[in-house]
Amino acid sequence: MCLPFSFAKREHIPEQMQVTPTTEEDRQGKEERQPLTTVYNGENPVVEYQTSYPSSVILVPVANQASARIVAVHGLNGDAFGSFTSTINGKFWLADEDMLPRHIPNCRVLTFSYPALTSSPREAIKQHAKTLVKELAEHRRMEDATERPILFICHSVGGIIVKQALIDSKYQATDYDLRSIHILTSGLVFFGTPHNGCNKANLASFLRQEAETYGKAVYTDLQQLDSLETRSAFL
Repeated sequence: MCLPFSFAKREHIPEQMQVTPTTEEDRQGKEERQPLTTVYNGENPVVEYQTSYPSSVILVPVANQASARIVAVHGLNGDAFGSFTSTINGKFWLADEDMLPRHIPNCRVLTFSYPALTSSPREAIKQHAKTLVKELAEHRRMEDATERPILFICHSVGGIIVKQALIDSKYQATDYDLRSIHILTSGLVFFGTPHNGCNKANLASFLRQEAETYGKAVYTDLQQLDSLETRSAFL
């Protein structure tokens, strides 16, 4: 991505945000986490202005104007931080300065967090999609960033949630801020998203593994996983 400006000082995320919680107290805290969390505040661009008299160039910082919003969405039993943390070096690559921000330094990165799966995946996906659209639209409105492009990074079933969110956003006829999520989405990155569904037993095993990794309740109602099976009409 080539951008026509230089950069000013950026804000760093707190160190504790780069560590996957392991204690019971931390796990309880994760369940109370806000839906959207900013994990990296990109550098504000410094715009060059050519003055006519006397002829000179002045640099004017444009506050709160990170060029793009990158939104990471984890899977059904994943975690907003753990799902994007390397198991090799423990780095939270969405915010580590040697990783994603190094290549797109003037972006703003957010994670979308939602509770573990406790009901029908189909209904959960629809509800989480509505929440994502609502929360992201409100965030953009508060940041005066409703015209900023959006890139979604999706892990596992998080990709299905994002696709449902874009469908919901597209048909918001009376609220431009909600509809702009669809209009301004310029890219999607999928990691292991079951676009065509997957074997129910494999899916149940994966959900159980994620739940155990992040200390969440294990969802065991296999009948409710039909909506995510191969060739499901929902997908």
